[in-house]
Amino acid sequence: MIEVESSREIRASREAVWRHLTRAPEWYRWYPGLHGTTASESITSEGHRFRATGQMGRMLYRGEQEVVGYQLLQEIAFDGARKPWLSAVRTVIRLEPSSPNCRVVIEFSAQPGFSFPGRLLLTGTLRRRLQDEADAFTERLASFVEYTMPHH
Repeated sequence: MIEVESSREIRASREAVWRHLTRAPEWYRWYPGLHGTTASESITSEGHRFRATGQMGRMLYRGEQEVVGYQLLQEIAFDGARKPWLSAVRTVIRLEPSSPNCRVVIEFSAQPGFSFPGRLLLTGTLRRRLQDEADAFTERLASFVEYTMPHH
């Protein structure tokens, strides 16, 4: 199992950050490595499903995603896969109040989707790629939200 986490303070309200987190059709504008999703509307509840394509470094992936946790203005959790590299990925994105701003936390728990000699080396690579993605996620989300705020 691979587990990574990253967090960052964003100079915006939870409401402003939540708007961007739930607009899955627009994630490609700021989500690192994401090429696109089949989502046609914002996420409003558990059970929302869509496909995503992207890459971790030079490793292309595709996979189904399902919202398995939804707490308004607090947390969204997804279960999915990034085939062929990861057979199962749980992504949890949490917003924590930090008056007058908010802190975003992203956690990935992933199961490698392969079994062959040398897989430990590839697992280490995947861990680094997921950690890079988590760090870039918090950085790019913060930059995007702060850039789109009316006072800019």
